[in-house]
Amino acid sequence: MAILKTESVESINLQDLEQVPNKTLRRNFGQGDDSIVMQIFDQTGTKLLIEDNQFREYKTYNDGGNSKNLPKITSIDIDYEQVLKDYGYDNGVYVMVFSFRRKLTSVPKPFTIEEISPSGTEIRIIPNGITQPEFESDVLKLGNSIIESVYVKDINLSIGNLTTLAVNFALDKNRT
Repeated sequence: MAILKTESVESINLQDLEQVPNKTLRRNFGQGDDSIVMQIFDQTGTKLLIEDNQFREYKTYNDGGNSKNLPKITSIDIDYEQVLKDYGYDNGVYVMVFSFRRKLTSVPKPFTIEEISPSGTEIRIIPNGITQPEFESDVLKLGNSIIESVYVKDINLSIGNLTTLAVNFALDKNRT
């Protein structure tokens, strides 16, 4: 088996980089609520064959630590061929997707879907396991973290086996 194609982030030429305004991004994967979700699709990338929500078959490289004396993961290596073999795929062509995720709440099921719009593109949720004021505070913190971020954050909602990208939200405090 051979790797046919990989996609990676290309490095920027140092001369070009001097022309671009920049800002340091803090990357700190490896905290307690961080995880990697690995998905294996058929060669067309349309049929999901395997999903591992707690993928751990990777090797990390750490720096010297941060202000809390915790090492920060600076690089992750994944042996794609070995992962495919470990999941029983010894030959063929597959698409692999790795999503790096951080839980935003420690509540196992922080909300319940109360209503789904006719188009299926909007949901109304109500809190589970926390009070309404705590829920509103968490929603506002999430909104502020998105607005204040120097890069675009993907917020994914995991509902059973479905994961979907949240592109907008609003806090409805006047609901009766």
